[in-house]
Amino acid sequence: MIGLYGHRNLNDNLLQEWILNWDEQKYLDYVNSNITIKSDELNKQLVEHIQLIKEIASQGWSGEKGYFFDSIIQPMNQFIFNCYFRGGLTIASVANFHEVLIEPSDYHTKKALVEGYDYVEKGNVDIYLNGEIIGNIGHMSDLFWHAFYDEYIVHDDFGGINHVRDNQQELTLQIWKPNIINNNFELDELIEKILYECSIKLGLNFKLAKFDSFQKEKGNAKYYSVELNDKSPERIPLQYFNFANYTQIGRHKYLAYYQVIEFFYIRAMEKYKGLKIKEIDMVKHIITATNNDDEIKEWLYSQEQLFDYYTIENQRYPSIIPLTLKEDILNIITRRIYSIRCSLVHSKEAPENSNFIPNLNDEILDKEVPLIKFISSKVIEKSNLI
Repeated sequence: MIGLYGHRNLNDNLLQEWILNWDEQKYLDYVNSNITIKSDELNKQLVEHIQLIKEIASQGWSGEKGYFFDSIIQPMNQFIFNCYFRGGLTIASVANFHEVLIEPSDYHTKKALVEGYDYVEKGNVDIYLNGEIIGNIGHMSDLFWHAFYDEYIVHDDFGGINHVRDNQQELTLQIWKPNIINNNFELDELIEKILYECSIKLGLNFKLAKFDSFQKEKGNAKYYSVELNDKSPERIPLQYFNFANYTQIGRHKYLAYYQVIEFFYIRAMEKYKGLKIKEIDMVKHIITATNNDDEIKEWLYSQEQLFDYYTIENQRYPSIIPLTLKEDILNIITRRIYSIRCSLVHSKEAPENSNFIPNLNDEILDKEVPLIKFISSKVIEKSNLI
């Protein structure tokens, strides 16, 4: 079984064991974190619900192999799916079955697997290990649909159902071989290996996909106007700056904005003729010449959701230098930006959390983008001062 019915590769005994090991407190915590009205009576009912499912599971399954899942999910609700079935932001993990949302990273790959336009037919990629099939890339399973139903559906004010993503167009990677994955780290390693092998051996390029919470926002049909600056900035730095809008990946945005600063290195070097300087000295000169303390502080105070992030020491990432407002803030920003840039550009083996690894540190880098975007915009606007 593959694709829509890929979850029928679940091992019935492992599924039973997995359900019987559910932590009831985990369910209580999850539900109570998502509701406003709480009570002891409700908690009692929640626990009884989980105990009922465990009791059903304990009776085992005598039906057709692989269909235990279809039977056992009948008394479950969306809270249960969300709490227990989600192994990550876009990963469903149930016993020996794991499924992750992916997407083609180029049109060649998409057209190699997806035929049609509105109504589509999908191909698939069977994945083998030592001659035995262990997984598949293709149509998402019913299990994944249940686990992430609320990422695809929103209800309007009148009770109507709206689709925010087209699940018929989605691709997932399914892995179901028992006993080859012992923890999330091994699962992540196997996923990366599969994506690599597909690229090298098949010429099919995939990337991990993400659910975007903004897709569920209704949006606003606002009208805007913009007054153009009567000064004309240099074209090439503008192109680097605007290139950041071509991607949603934080590390790519960051480097695009950094290249705005880097563009002016030659001019900065002219200020240091005959002197032995480092790259960070040029970065500092460019930032200091085009930015000032008051503008930066005003911008920082306007970033209500990020102010603490920028100004409090990050215990996990030593390359992120906190912005101390009472000290030389331009010098600190220079060190912070240059340090992060080096962590992105250099991939040499280093202590944990010294470098920013793709797909592992994206959330942190997304928070860093607004700061360097602001700094690089000032570099463009005041480049005549460099």
